[in-house]
Amino acid sequence: MASPIQTPIGITYNGKLTKEYILIPALQTSGLDDFIKVLTAVKTKQQVSYVEPFTKITIKDPGCDSTPNNKQLTFREKFWDPQPVEAYMSICYTDLYNTQFEETLNGGTQKPDLTGTPAEELVLEALIEAADNDLKRMFWLSNKAIIASNLTGGSAEVKNYNQVDGIWKRIKDAVTANLTPRYTISQNAATTTAGQVLPDGEAKKILRQVYRKQKRKLKAMKATDKRFLVTRSIYDNYSEELSGNDKLESSRAQLIDGTPTLKFEGILLEVLDVVDQALEEDFTFTNSGETTTTELHRVVLTVKDNLQLSVDTDERNPVAFDSWYERKDKKQYARADYELDTQIAREDLVSVAY
Repeated sequence: MASPIQTPIGITYNGKLTKEYILIPALQTSGLDDFIKVLTAVKTKQQVSYVEPFTKITIKDPGCDSTPNNKQLTFREKFWDPQPVEAYMSICYTDLYNTQFEETLNGGTQKPDLTGTPAEELVLEALIEAADNDLKRMFWLSNKAIIASNLTGGSAEVKNYNQVDGIWKRIKDAVTANLTPRYTISQNAATTTAGQVLPDGEAKKILRQVYRKQKRKLKAMKATDKRFLVTRSIYDNYSEELSGNDKLESSRAQLIDGTPTLKFEGILLEVLDVVDQALEEDFTFTNSGETTTTELHRVVLTVKDNLQLSVDTDERNPVAFDSWYERKDKKQYARADYELDTQIAREDLVSVAY
């Protein structure tokens, strides 16, 4: 198993160097953690029932001839089917030779034990951030049926995406079943690099179509309870249009205040940076000199708590690493295990473009 600490590229080791390091920050997710509903302690397959409210139960009083209304509650069922995942790493103390961490090793018989050393601290910090990013990527883009040809890295990458059916897989299933309306972004189908670029002002048109295609129940929801969840290409294209239009109050705020938030029809836009990163790394292909990305431009309009994640832990964030030294192996191990699944509570409370 390859070590998570390799000889640093571009750094010359001279026997004694600084023990300090700066860990490059992982992706942040803005306010999405509060927008997505997380169900804890879901440990086995569970049925979830959604109850439709009664309608039309009040009529003109017929006097002495009243009869009870025979309306019945309508139930819709779904199932949580949590799948086990793991993040598992090992470090051998010899992997730290000729690195800036060699000096921090213990002496004598305890040398292989990295417990409490700066090397263990670095690895655990990096693992936690990576696993947290993995959780968000799985939530959005995992697909149990994904195949090698869907991914830039081919068969080697399948294991990183086949854990569960993520939200995009569920969205596409809902579109196919006519439960969720979709606007087709023509640039996504382009076979050239230039063809996938959004023309100026295109994002506003896309947002308008997604907004118009909302089903009645979603339209009735308050704007403050909704979000446009978009890829960076949509956000930047829309931002550029607003910044270039000094007649709009929102564009003046963008130019003068440098506000990081954008709205369309009073609905906040949130950037899905974790999706953008995955699309760039794992869903981008080059053919005949042309580089294209699978569904580069994406928009989801939905309401708070409609997109859901289940975990088997009692905490909302299931990522917790156990680190230990195995004397017989002379290695340090770190491992995180949990189960997860995803769900869309109501597909008719979603409107999309891709």
